Amino acid sequence: LVLGVSLRLADVLVWAMRLALVFVVLGTPLPPTVLAAVVAAMMLANLLPIPIGATEWMAGGAVAVLAMSGAAGVAGLTTQQALALGLAAGVLSRAAELVVAVPIGLVCSMLVARRLAARNARSAA
Repeated sequence: LVLGVSLRLADVLVWAMRLALVFVVLGTPLPPTVLAAVVAAMMLANLLPIPIGATEWMAGGAVAVLAMSGAAGVAGLTTQQALALGLAAGVLSRAAELVVAVPIGLVCSMLVARRLAARNARSAA
């Protein structure tokens, strides 16, 4: 249980750090409270069976709602600007995820294929 909670907390922190970096790249650094709300919305969308697109829209919607409520960091934005900012952050976050996940997945797939080939060669001999 402790290991599971620790790993989940690490996952949430990685999401938060990645999203914080994305907002800095977009020129709108957000305070931790606003960032936590956007991360929570994005992680909620990830519960869907196919979250691609939903995650990005949840980020946009969360930033827009926070802007309408006057939250620090996004208070001066119109609803459309906040929605665009959140969508852009969601798309950039997804791109960063893919830049890391695809190469790692390819390398690991090759390693698994080699192991399977070696095991099949031993079994055949």
